[in-house]
Amino acid sequence: MTGQLQVRHPFNPWALIVSTFARALRSRNLSTYLFGVVTWISRRRVYCTPALLVTQPGAYWSMAILAAFLRAINVGGTGKLAMADLKQLCEEIGFEKVTTYIQSGNVVFSTKLSKTKAQQALADALGEHLGKTAQVHVRTSDELESIVSHNPFPKATPNLVQVILLDRAPSQQAVSAVASPDGEEVVVHGRELFVHYPNGSGRSKLKLPLAKDGTARNMNTIRKMLALCQSSTTLENRG
Repeated sequence: MTGQLQVRHPFNPWALIVSTFARALRSRNLSTYLFGVVTWISRRRVYCTPALLVTQPGAYWSMAILAAFLRAINVGGTGKLAMADLKQLCEEIGFEKVTTYIQSGNVVFSTKLSKTKAQQALADALGEHLGKTAQVHVRTSDELESIVSHNPFPKATPNLVQVILLDRAPSQQAVSAVASPDGEEVVVHGRELFVHYPNGSGRSKLKLPLAKDGTARNMNTIRKMLALCQSSTTLENRG
């Protein structure tokens, strides 16, 4: 019976409720259709509260476009993960419109989960797949746009500017204590560290203990991930 409930995005949740009760009255089998609604919601991974249903019914079915950056994936022979496997893991979690970018562990997806829950869900799935704890940093499209617009080194070559994504904002005091052996520049903005490596990060001897729990991407990658998020948002709005 659940196969009768075919719903496409976007749609009015109240229309689903009204049509469900209308069918139930016609068939005099309310329990069957209520079960169908609950089953559909569970399969679509809709996470919500009763209060939100009353105040913001559309929030149940709204989709967020998020970008995830995995730490220590396919670097130095450790954390091997094919991007096809990463995409499959994301889809198994329930993420939609999954797109990966290069081999360093970057993925854009849409989900009904909050950013925090999506990050935890992906970290848990990766941990199970890899057999070890996995670190994931998630940003919204707006956050990526803020990173790009607040780049303190706009005139530098993009691949010489690294953005270190963190879960918590580092203190300015800790950043000020960093010694730059080869002219590197470090600037903090929010939860991100911007590092300009004038001679490239591969040759630098810069030590950044405060970045040990973060993951770094150069500005080219950040801009590409922002473009993918914006492209997904455009497709989502077109329905």
